[in-house]
Amino acid sequence: MDPRLGLLFSMIILIAAREESGINDIARVKEQHLPVRIAGADGNMMTILQYYGISADSIEAWGGDMGVSFEEALVGHFDIIAGFLASPSMNPESSYWTVLSQKFDLYFLELPEDLLKQIASQNVDAEFIEVQNGLLRGIDRRIQTLGRSGEAIFARDDAPEQAAYDLARAIDENHGALKWFIRIYTYDPNTVWQNFGVPLHTGAERYYQEAGYTE
Repeated sequence: MDPRLGLLFSMIILIAAREESGINDIARVKEQHLPVRIAGADGNMMTILQYYGISADSIEAWGGDMGVSFEEALVGHFDIIAGFLASPSMNPESSYWTVLSQKFDLYFLELPEDLLKQIASQNVDAEFIEVQNGLLRGIDRRIQTLGRSGEAIFARDDAPEQAAYDLARAIDENHGALKWFIRIYTYDPNTVWQNFGVPLHTGAERYYQEAGYTE
């Protein structure tokens, strides 16, 4: 496994429904057997549906679609959008959130705390956060959800220790410049060294120890 040099930006899990669908709670999908078209039906979304007693087969039987692609969603073929890549940034993997929230009126749903805890237990790096009003068009209140911090910079496992040390130091000393990237990156010295199961390069580890960041 290639080692890491450090951790950077965060992502958020969000779920939203088209305003015209009238869905303000996933429970309504089951109660009314709504033929919803869902984009972003990953493992987390399946956990959400199961919490409400909804199966993929049920969605299909009611005339819905569990396999809506983000390309289809962008032309309006969706009722619910979900995912763990929510961000107002326009990086390729998250840009659909910004585009969809601009093109369509969305209602952002809140999930019960016990369900969020269940999702968090399935994502080892997830933590409770509060999404701020205005993060995306349609978010008009604070929403408790989950965030995931820990996108990593990787290096080849044969990268020289001093090179990894120098790169970790350069990123640290210039981390203020990260906010000007196409995606607004963040850098937290309290967590940059954490590994989440991926080994930290010895050169980067030496720098973070010298800088006093590691526990």
